[in-house]
Amino acid sequence: MLLKIMTQFPTTYTLETVLGCNLRCPECAVGGGLVKRKYGQMRLEQYLTLAEKIRPYVQYLYLHLWGEPLLNKNIFAMLRHAGQFTRTNISTNANQFDKTTAKDLIQSGVSDIIVSIDGVTQAVYEKYRRRGDVSKAIRGLFWLAKYNAGRATPATITPQFIVFEHNQHEQEAFARLCAEIGLTPSFKAPYLRPGSMLKATGLPGLTRVAATDPQARCQAMRACPNVRDVLTVHLDGRVVACCYDHNGATGFGNLYEQSLEEIWLSPGYREFRQRVLDGRPDAFCTQECLLY
Repeated sequence: MLLKIMTQFPTTYTLETVLGCNLRCPECAVGGGLVKRKYGQMRLEQYLTLAEKIRPYVQYLYLHLWGEPLLNKNIFAMLRHAGQFTRTNISTNANQFDKTTAKDLIQSGVSDIIVSIDGVTQAVYEKYRRRGDVSKAIRGLFWLAKYNAGRATPATITPQFIVFEHNQHEQEAFARLCAEIGLTPSFKAPYLRPGSMLKATGLPGLTRVAATDPQARCQAMRACPNVRDVLTVHLDGRVVACCYDHNGATGFGNLYEQSLEEIWLSPGYREFRQRVLDGRPDAFCTQECLLY
């Protein structure tokens, strides 16, 4: 079974189309100032190079990693192209939306849209979505729902509310707002970094519980999907272990310069993945992962 996992090619891909954001959310790698790489946008020709290499295998494509993908002026062209051969995902804060942006996103053929709005009042919302405007985000969500309603094959729009101690009292109001628009909200537990000033609610299902015993944590990481079926590509083409590698600490090759097959089957990458599957993950995983 492990041999099959190590040799089959991934079906889920993440391409970092933008590194940078208009907001400063403190638990985000960009907003929290953890990313030391050069900010920028993926050019359309760069995307096309990557798309042709992953096309034989991809079944689901995230066109974002750390940053706001709608800042890339070519994102709609990328989505239209990718929609010819795979399902696609965009996650946005919707703060730069106008009616045209919302319409263009829906008409791009995107499969899934996550809109992050963590409150209904400005005072609560901006405690996490710093530099953000909740009224802009809510208007963007409304326009997306409006244009999506006219589509023969509509996108799945998920209004996402990350629940902290400071905003949990606005969950009900957010649920009512979404219902009025005709959408179903998703309430998500936060990933909190060590030393964070923000607090989880402590409520079941809304608080992430990490393994405290180091060996138990290593064993839990054996379930990591990134070593089985996910390929993550930075803006510069570098293939890294997962989304928690903010600065290219791992790095298994460059997809602009090499084939997908060469990178995925390279000895270093295979060994890295096998160590996770064996419950012996590298120090990068035990130090940086917020999932297990």
